[in-house]
Formats: sequence, C-alpha cells, structure tokens
Amino acid sequence: MLKVNVILGKTSFTEYMIKKLQEDYENILIVMDYNHLDETEPIIENGALYCSPNQAKTYIEIAGEVSFHRYGYVKPRLNN
Repeated sequence: MLKVNVILGKTSFTEYMIKKLQEDYENILIVMDYNHLDETEPIIENGALYCSPNQAKTYIEIAGEVSFHRYGYVKPRLNN
C-alpha cells in the first residue's frame, strides 16, 4: 500500500518535519509548495518531493493512505 505524507506549505519548519517523517521508510513525502508552478517539474530536495497543489493531487489520488501535516505557530498568551 502506498503511504503518502503531505506537508502543507513550505515554511522554515519544513526541513524539521521532513526529518521527523523520514523515520518511517515506507512513506513518500510531498511538500505542497503553493509557489511552485504546475508547468515546472516537481523538485526532489531533502528527501521530499516539492510540487504544486495540482501535482500533489495526482499522488494523493493513487495513494492508499494519506496523512496531511501542517506546522502552526501559536503565540503565547500574555497575562495582563
């Protein structure tokens, strides 16, 4: 079964997330880069495939299992 992990967006934490997800060798890692154009070929970098959302859709459709990952930063709450 094809197992795909999709990282939503290219951020400063993307490389960290790739390293964490590479611990499972059966995964295919895709970084959905919203600035990547559909006309350009996907790029393999740091062990992950960087591609546009439309290109990522092709891999998602044929995958048996898909997990989506997003890094979100939450500002600490200030007590005043």
